[in-house]
Amino acid sequence: MKRYIHLLSALLIALVFLTACQSSQESNPQEVQSQVQKESIDAIWNTWDETLKENYNNIFFEGQIQCEKPQEVAVYQMEQASNIDQKAEEIRKEYVPDKEFDKKYYKEDPNTVPPGPEYVNPKTGRVFILGDNGFINYSRSSEETKYVDEEDKIEKTVFVNRPYKDEEIVLKDGKITLSKAIDMAQKEENKWKKLSGDACDARAKKVEILPAADGGDAQAVKIYFEKHYKGVGILTDQRTTETSQDKPLSVEYVPCFDDALIVTSVQGVENFVSNMGAVHQKTVVRKLNQIVSLKSAIQIMEKELASYHDFKISNIELCYRYVNKNIKRNDAGTLYTTSPCWVFYINEEPYKEEFVLVDCETGKLDYIKNY
Repeated sequence: MKRYIHLLSALLIALVFLTACQSSQESNPQEVQSQVQKESIDAIWNTWDETLKENYNNIFFEGQIQCEKPQEVAVYQMEQASNIDQKAEEIRKEYVPDKEFDKKYYKEDPNTVPPGPEYVNPKTGRVFILGDNGFINYSRSSEETKYVDEEDKIEKTVFVNRPYKDEEIVLKDGKITLSKAIDMAQKEENKWKKLSGDACDARAKKVEILPAADGGDAQAVKIYFEKHYKGVGILTDQRTTETSQDKPLSVEYVPCFDDALIVTSVQGVENFVSNMGAVHQKTVVRKLNQIVSLKSAIQIMEKELASYHDFKISNIELCYRYVNKNIKRNDAGTLYTTSPCWVFYINEEPYKEEFVLVDCETGKLDYIKNY
């Protein structure tokens, strides 16, 4: 009987030991949350360089990664514009002056989504389409159609939200530097922000060099602008590929899109599209005096992704996810709740995006790999 009791005790001890080992290896959300360290914005940015210089087991950083310091971080309710079409005539005159306007090509209610007026002049190529939610699609002429705007045929992509080489591009009527093209596009962005009343600002994110459709030397410059609110970007990167092993995202967020402008001439912007339209702040749910620190976010990533390959981070951003579980698009009057997160970019190639999100309040991690 004694021998049986001793054997049973040994088995129980072994079972407890194995269970403890297994628990220590699995990622426990409550354990992760208890390890989260929070700091003020000032403290995070004051120690930014030192944090990235530290050694981490499986996380490495490319070059001198910087991130714009935000004015503040908060959980807001943002409301999509709903009455931009009421200013349609005022806005139309800014893009299609009366001397160039042919009324027979103007439709005040063409039954489009989003609803709003439409002007398409086949003779001049001038296009002006406006949505009640702040959507705009404007083309000075049909010039941009002379360039190939396809992902697999883009000559070059340059990320301009970090240090870049300010090279010259050959346009149809002269040469232009990337910085000059960006300045021209930024003026158009600022003009639209003022006309639409958008509370978000915009900053250049990346440039694509488009080849001429006829194979000639002339190129076009397509510039993407990221919307941001008080310095915090609006997240546009999404999960586009899912496998049976993918977990649901800790925070499901609304698909968003960067503004895009095309420069084909040294004279100015040829085409401008803002799919996301305009928003304004409705309420402040809560201000965040402290968020998950950069170092803590990296350590969470280091621990939770320990069983994966090594990760080389190309860029880091602080972003808002727009959250509304009841909608899938930005219709007029839609309310979004902003959910702040750290974004660690591993691969930024279109359709092969790989990035990690770490929630700025909870420390919960989402690993997204679109290939």
